[in-house]
This record gives sequence, C-alpha cells and structure tokens, in this order.
Amino acid sequence: MLQPAGLVEVNSGGIKCTDAAFAERFLAFLRLAKTRKANLAICPEYCCPWDTLEAALREDLGPAPGDLWILGCQSITPAEVRTLNDRLPATAVVFDENCLKGDGRFLDPAVLLFRNPDDDAQLILVLQFKTEAMGVSFPTERNDLIRGERGYVVSNEGGASINLVTLICSDSLELSWQTSLPQLWTTPTLVVHLQLNPKPRHPDFSAYRSEALRQVSDEIELMCLNWAAGTTGVIDEGDESPLVQEPHTALYTKSSQLDLRESRLQENHEAGLYFFRWDQKRTTVFVANDDELCFELRLSKPSQKVASALTAKRSGPQDVVASVWNGTGWKPAAHLPDCTDDLLHEARLDSIGPISAVDSRMDLERFLSLSAGEVSRVNWSQPSNLDPCRIETDEVLGRSTCCDNQAGRPRVEKRLAHVRTLSDIFDSRKGFDAPGMEVLQDASLGFDRHSPSLNIHDDQGPIATGAYIGTCVSDEAADRERLKLDSALGGGYRRTFVWYQLSTGIKCAMGRQHASITGVPTSSASITAPARPK
Repeated sequence: MLQPAGLVEVNSGGIKCTDAAFAERFLAFLRLAKTRKANLAICPEYCCPWDTLEAALREDLGPAPGDLWILGCQSITPAEVRTLNDRLPATAVVFDENCLKGDGRFLDPAVLLFRNPDDDAQLILVLQFKTEAMGVSFPTERNDLIRGERGYVVSNEGGASINLVTLICSDSLELSWQTSLPQLWTTPTLVVHLQLNPKPRHPDFSAYRSEALRQVSDEIELMCLNWAAGTTGVIDEGDESPLVQEPHTALYTKSSQLDLRESRLQENHEAGLYFFRWDQKRTTVFVANDDELCFELRLSKPSQKVASALTAKRSGPQDVVASVWNGTGWKPAAHLPDCTDDLLHEARLDSIGPISAVDSRMDLERFLSLSAGEVSRVNWSQPSNLDPCRIETDEVLGRSTCCDNQAGRPRVEKRLAHVRTLSDIFDSRKGFDAPGMEVLQDASLGFDRHSPSLNIHDDQGPIATGAYIGTCVSDEAADRERLKLDSALGGGYRRTFVWYQLSTGIKCAMGRQHASITGVPTSSASITAPARPK
C-alpha cells in the first residue's frame, strides 16, 4: 500500500506527476509488491505513471495468479486508451468504449490488474473511470474530466464470495452506486477508496463511510488511501502550493475479534498505524501516519465463513512494516515520528516523571486522559473506552500521541495544558497542608499500568487519583464533575482530588470512594463478626 508524496501538475490536459524521481519510487513499489507476493497492492488516485506501468509489465512485474493490484493511474486521453492494446500486446485491456465518446479532455482511471484464472493466466487490465468530478481545490476536473459510467465489483463466481468495490475519490459523493447494488451491504464487502483529496474528512466525502458502517453486518471493511502530507500542486502553471496536508489514509473494520493486546497496539503504532474507535458505528479505525510511506501488512479478509473454525478470526492488521525511501529503494523505517514528542515539548511536559517512564503510547494516553479529567466510561482504561481514542461522525482525531489533524489540535492542546497545570500544582505543593490533603505532602504524579486509575503515588506505590479540569463556574459544578469522574473510575477505596479554576483562583474538590462491601466500615461492626447472642 503506497502513500506517496510529490508535485502534482494540474491543467486542462490532465492531472499527473511527471517527476522522474517519483517514477523511480513508484517502479520500486511495484517491484516490492512483486517480490513480497502481495495479494492486494494499492496506490491512490492519479499516482501510477503510465510509462512506468508499461515498463513494469514488460518486466513481468504484474501480480501473480490469484492476486489483485488496484492502481490509481494518472490521467489519460481517449486516444491513449485506444492504443493500450497495441502498447501492451501480452495484456488483455478491458474498458467501456462509451466513455471515450464523452465530453471533456481526459479520464481518471483506476486499473484493476489480475491474471486470468484459466490455464493461460493471461494478465488482464480493467480500466474503471471516475464518475464524479472533483472541485475542491481546482476546477480542472469539473471542466475537462470525461466521466465514467460504470464501476466494477470483483467477486468469485458461484457460492459465497467477498465483494470488492473500488471508488475513485469523489465517486463517493454520489451514493446511487450503493442503491444500485442492493446486495452490497448484506454480503461481505471490501471497499477500496483511492483519493487525491485535500479534505478527506469533509462530511460530503465521508458520508458514504457513515452509511456503509451503519449497516448491521460486521463483514464490511473500508480501505481509504490518499497522498501523503507534503504533496504539492502546480495548477495551470501557477505557483507551487500545498495540496494535501492531512491524508487520512485509514482502515475501517467492524470485526468484533480484534487483537487489542497492548503489545499489538504498540507494534502497530510504531509502524505508523494508529488505533481509534467509532462507537456509534461499532467500528474500529486504524489511521496511518501522514508521511510518504510504503506499508506492508497482514490483514484477514472481511469474511471467514469458509475458513476453519480454529483459524477463522478477524484479528485486525498485524506484522505492519512501514518503509521509507532511502534514495535507492523502500527500506523499513527504524522510527516513525508521531508528533507526540513535539507536542509534549511545546507543553513543557516532556521531562516530567510519569511521561518519561511509560512503556507504551497507549499508557501515555491513559495518564494524560486521567490527569486532565477526560474519563467518561466505566473500564475507561481499555483502548476502546479511552476518550482520546474515540471518534465521531466528523472523524476528528483527538489523540495526544498522533495528533496530525488541525481540527483535533485544540482538544489535544487543552488536555496537555490541563496536565501541565496539574504538574505545576504538584511542583508548588501549595495547599497540600490543608485538612484532608496531608496525604499529598510526600506524593507525586505517577503511572502504573496495573493501577491506571491512581495517578498519585508515594514511595509505597499508587495512593490516589488527581485531575485538573480547568475552569468551573462554581464549587458545586466542580463537585459534580468530581462525582462523574468517580463514577467512571468505578468502585473500590480511592481518594480523589480534582483541581479546578474559579475567578478567585485554583481550588480542589476532594472525595473518597468506598466499595459497598470492602470499604472501611463506619462503626466497629464487621460483616464477618459472629452474631451477638440474644
């Protein structure tokens, strides 16, 4: 899976990336897909240079029998389409002739490349043309695109099969393709969405995701692939300017069998695949790092109906490898920055003990979330329940450990500012000699994965919960917030300290939580004491 970056040239003749260095990187991607025996290889809209693809096919770099490559190709004219059979004599080229007669100057194709399942295993190249023009950043498509009239569903003949549907960017704006395939959401389906999209989270572009994922079936998965951050464009010979800043390349899965072990989540995170949960749609989302990367990963199919019961498990992405271009080839990255270190440094949090001591990014999310009072669910520390890991219909990302989108940045900065204030409170120890707060005098902020709800520690270990929640209108309002926090943290004996800001300064609401049976009794009577004689 290639998430490229480059200079895209946009004019009335088409949309292309003509840089020779880009073509070299793309050819290396195809060679890697061939070498690694990729079952599915994909690249985004307007990515694949035609000269490079033709050279690759002459080198026999196409997919093996049973495999499928879906390549978003650079724009092509009707005249060029008509000569493809001559230029690729060993390949069967399939396309809709009617599209070549449409008004406009160029077509935007996705190439579906696979082998004939018959004995000759001939390479087949199916051209699917974009049906809806894009107009977000430039009018070129609106004015000059020849629109396609059909899409293709890849499936097996007879019996149970997974449907594979390819969308090209703004094809998603027109939802009629969903109603034209009434069986689409009642059978296992994988949607591959190829984009060159400056605003992939815009409600109009994401509406199809919301519609697809609201279905009852959990055998639906979406793979959305965009160009990397840093992609620039030159429109009609104007100045070079940013074209894509927030790619939102992502995998959406409704599987209820995901492997959410700490080790798996951390491995995926280090490889540039970040965990989120969309509860409203009962969907887990894995969002990719924004940089130019070539991803390799193992992923089970959306349906396991014909697999052995012992192995039929949709456990999510695993063995993820993110490769960077080193000048000669795609090489596995030793370290992928996730923007966390920069954010912590800006908030002056990079040197405080708990943050420097945590073992995983998910543990860091837990500590920051609790310390800022962002806890709203019982079993809050489970990845699917962590407030920062949850997304809504707007798909804004609010994790502190992978905040690559500007819409989520204010939420993250507010959280980090709250944690900074809490840290300052412990540094100053102001008010720690007040009645009920003496326990804090020798305590500090800390984190223990075995006691994630207790972030105040002394030399014996975790002893209490502390949070700074920002401005409150009154003491009563602050105490209500403390009670909400206590409720979400669950039962057990626990001291809770919630600091908040009033017009008169910072104050602290204190409370103690007791479990109904194991809490400290209010009298000397004991549940296990023998009954008194009458």
